[in-house]
Amino acid sequence: MLGAAWATWHLPLLWTDGATLEGVSFWVLLLELPARSVVFTWIFRVTAGSALLAILLHVAMSMCTVTAAQAFDGEGRVTVVILALEWLLAAILTVPRSFPAARTDPRRRGYASRASTPSSRATT
Repeated sequence: MLGAAWATWHLPLLWTDGATLEGVSFWVLLLELPARSVVFTWIFRVTAGSALLAILLHVAMSMCTVTAAQAFDGEGRVTVVILALEWLLAAILTVPRSFPAARTDPRRRGYASRASTPSSRATT
């Protein structure tokens, strides 16, 4: 959902003279930005909510990479490869890791054990 909103945010750049995204396919952009939003969200979460690092990644990617939307040449081979790599990275980043804290602390997995809550402990 964030990726679709992000694609809509960039929509005016498709018709802005001199913009990096001028003339690129909106549909390719719509396929690409959700994968990138997963990467930026992952950066934001693993850096304890640092928007600055996510913004710096966005700047670096904008300046140093060729996006799938920019690479679209009519045939689409390069575009498909770039999209596949971006979605592969997004998939890798969303796979849960087995960090020691995640295995030992049930709160890290999204649920709390009933025995670990203060109100459920027996007072003696």
